[in-house]
Amino acid sequence: MRTQPHFGRDHSAAQFPFGVLRLFAATISTAAILCSIAPRHVKAAGGALDSAFGPGGKVTTHFNGNDLANAVALQPDGKIVVVGTSFGVTPPDFVVARYNPDGRLDTSFDGDGRVTTDILGFPDSAETIALQPDGKIIVGGQATTSFQSGGRFALVRYNSNGSLDTTFGTGGKVTAVFTGNEAGARDIVIQPDGKIVAVGTAQSPTGGGVALARYNADGSLELGCGCNGPGCCID
Repeated sequence: MRTQPHFGRDHSAAQFPFGVLRLFAATISTAAILCSIAPRHVKAAGGALDSAFGPGGKVTTHFNGNDLANAVALQPDGKIVVVGTSFGVTPPDFVVARYNPDGRLDTSFDGDGRVTTDILGFPDSAETIALQPDGKIIVGGQATTSFQSGGRFALVRYNSNGSLDTTFGTGGKVTAVFTGNEAGARDIVIQPDGKIVAVGTAQSPTGGGVALARYNADGSLELGCGCNGPGCCID
């Protein structure tokens, strides 16, 4: 039986990697998240849904069946980028969708506004997003090396058109291992110098802690962080 990536914790049907309680739905329903970060699409009076945004102020996007939205970002041009995980494929993969300001899928993004990305051939979970000044999109989360364990930081960088940025890591993807620990990235910050800092959790049989990794702009781990291998630290 296939299980979701884990960090040594119990995962019920409504619980996902990193021990975060999430609402699981059969489809990816982005309306509530999109309205919360794009207030211009929400009528101020009484909080009514904006009928100019999608059908009646709501948008639902299907990838592969059971899909989950985890993070959202608003581009300077008003386009909306949503990232999450598709559980409708085996194994689960990163998914990214981009919308025009009116809620329509942006067909300039990979042809239909949607991208699905596998990392290492086992369950993946996209948890966070960061937008570079040049329009490139970085998505972070967890990739695993088996259906039971092997969790590690995973970052994927996309060009503004939705294609993988092959100048980043290997084919647009990078992973970072925390020796002896199950790990996953929960947030990303891009420094002014272009370096990328990812933060998350790492769990071992004896406990867990805060995990950090810093990458150069090309996706290589920065040498010198030091306490658990190049670029990786655990508190």
